[in-house]
Amino acid sequence: MNEKLSQKIILRELFPTTDFENWKQMVEADLKGAPFEKKLITKTYEGIDLQPLYTTESLENLPAADQFPGLLNFLRGSTAGGSAAEGWLIAQSLLHPLAEEYNALLLNALNKGQNAIILPLDVKTRSGLDADYGSVELTGAGGVSVSGIGSLTRAFKDVDLTACPIFINTGAAPLAFFSIFSAWLKKNGKELSGINGAIYGDPTGTLFELGKIHLTLDEAYKQIAGLTQLITKECSNLKTAGIDTTPYAEKGANSVQELGIALASAVEMILQLKKHGVEPEKTVLQLFFRFGISTNLFMEIAKFRAFRILFSELLKQMDIKPEVSPKIAAKTTGYYHSFVDPFVNLLRVTTGAFSAVAGGVSVIETTPYDSLFAQSDEFSNRVARNTQLILSEESHLNHVTDPGGGSYYIETLTNEIANKAWAYFREIEEEGGIVAALHSGKINNDIAAVAEKRIKDAATRKAVLVGVNSYVNVKEAVKAPKPLDSAAVYKRRADELQKLRVQGSPEHNREILIKLQEAADENNTELTVEKATEAALLGATLGELFNHLKGSSDTTEVPALQVARPAEQFENLHLRAAAHLAKTGDRIKVYLFTVGPVKQYKARADFSRGFFEAGGCRVIYGNSVNSPAEGIDAAVASGAEVFVLCSTDETYPELVPQFVSGIKTAKPDAVTILAGYPKDQVEAHKAAGIDDFIFLGANVVDIISQIFDKTGVEK
Repeated sequence: MNEKLSQKIILRELFPTTDFENWKQMVEADLKGAPFEKKLITKTYEGIDLQPLYTTESLENLPAADQFPGLLNFLRGSTAGGSAAEGWLIAQSLLHPLAEEYNALLLNALNKGQNAIILPLDVKTRSGLDADYGSVELTGAGGVSVSGIGSLTRAFKDVDLTACPIFINTGAAPLAFFSIFSAWLKKNGKELSGINGAIYGDPTGTLFELGKIHLTLDEAYKQIAGLTQLITKECSNLKTAGIDTTPYAEKGANSVQELGIALASAVEMILQLKKHGVEPEKTVLQLFFRFGISTNLFMEIAKFRAFRILFSELLKQMDIKPEVSPKIAAKTTGYYHSFVDPFVNLLRVTTGAFSAVAGGVSVIETTPYDSLFAQSDEFSNRVARNTQLILSEESHLNHVTDPGGGSYYIETLTNEIANKAWAYFREIEEEGGIVAALHSGKINNDIAAVAEKRIKDAATRKAVLVGVNSYVNVKEAVKAPKPLDSAAVYKRRADELQKLRVQGSPEHNREILIKLQEAADENNTELTVEKATEAALLGATLGELFNHLKGSSDTTEVPALQVARPAEQFENLHLRAAAHLAKTGDRIKVYLFTVGPVKQYKARADFSRGFFEAGGCRVIYGNSVNSPAEGIDAAVASGAEVFVLCSTDETYPELVPQFVSGIKTAKPDAVTILAGYPKDQVEAHKAAGIDDFIFLGANVVDIISQIFDKTGVEK
């Protein structure tokens, strides 16, 4: 071969550069008059317009695009090595109401790759209530029921808490639980200084989640301030001041709202702790942030990167030095899960975990795919844990400094979400701060508006929920979640507490009361915890400690926010369809009445199949006919209750009267549907007997619910 390669290859001469405007002009020509903004720009729930193309020009005006890791606003990580130097901790909220069962799950997880401990506490524990007090259904709800040192002894049996960090959200006020934890440490010869992680209170997050806390916010912040001073004195690495936005994310809050709420909650924490004697510089070092993770991959990457910018700016505005990188944890939220085709939740969790890693999160919780069922099994917990192990050990994402760095799209999105989140944070501050915004209903209203749009987009299939409203496998059996047997859990825990209360002598019980009163009378948090720890060692319960330490019987309440997951509306349809199948031996049958050549009906027939399968119907794809008269007998013989005419707008004026007349003459109670929505023909088709229309943007839930009602499918 005698040919020689050119010694000088200049690609710019071979491929001349072009700019965004030139590209846009070519695209608009291809769109043939369709609006560029409508066809190619995607509007997000955060109010951000996603462009179809990002170029190097996108980075020209970004203030942080060329900074290095560990510098300035920590966009690329808190150290020079970024994520590659820090990695992340693999954690799981192992949800089981009984401490001994939680212990079995925890030991298994720690032996198989988990390297951080999360002790999720149930609603009663975080509310400062004993397991046998109040509503039966709240005992064991959302976590482990802990009412005394015995619960922690069972939960941490054979677990070395000095070997890996531990994270516990104690609710609004931390001192009662912390005293029990301190008692457990003392009983087992452990020093507080050897414990890493976070045992924290989060007053505003708990108030939003539960709607009520059993003390004043001032008292809650006072307890956090006291614990912060104690931890600082003990030279412990524990974080004590929590900002947990997962309750907001679980209600459907968008990324901008999460970030704005986190900033406003941090301001409230800093100011309240300063009021109770903790300098802002010390509070900042004790802050622990925990976010939810949605399934929007790039938005979540940008969210976590943006938060470091925002937190740095917040410290500058509050004149707090030195600036530090925030400790961020994140959890994939169950809000986006479904019990219809639950294995698809694996994909949702993987996407969320990947975005958290790429965003530089320090602690990640991956939710099991069967999280909506009463109790996740060992397999689902294992798969959730292994999702992170694969991202780390096989995908090597822990070796990348800043995975999103330099991406035109991610860098631009980071900047946009930071600006919008800062604006939303200022909205909250103008309302009077996070507490005022919770009381006024602003937070609820803002989140409810987004959640309502998510539900509508799912119902109209504008938002795709794989396996739920699109690409549905109707042959897969739908299993409804089995609720937790709250009565059994309550009885078991009540029996345990009853035995604890009666086993001591009158003198022993009197000693507990004395210690409790001494703890309540102390003004120094260190002495308060010391006395409370002694009471816990003697057998004082969480409820007794909480009531003595809070100082009054006051409560704080805000309007509760109730929203549904986007998938719930489809789950209800599938449950109705499954019950009908069990009762009658078949699903509601939908016959696709196709007329004309393939190219005339196929697009609408395929659309119709996906539409009705999303509601759990059995779709029968009829053979194509040349005229309605040819297909009536076969359609009626199929036994279908619903008949969908699939053809074109041009042919419908001629076909519809024949189709409706033929079907309803043979089967008067049949439901006739038209695939499409020719606006100028709608009234005529209704007059001819068409019952409904299906089209892009039609509400699947409403239409199928009406069909179920008409065809006798029980609710």
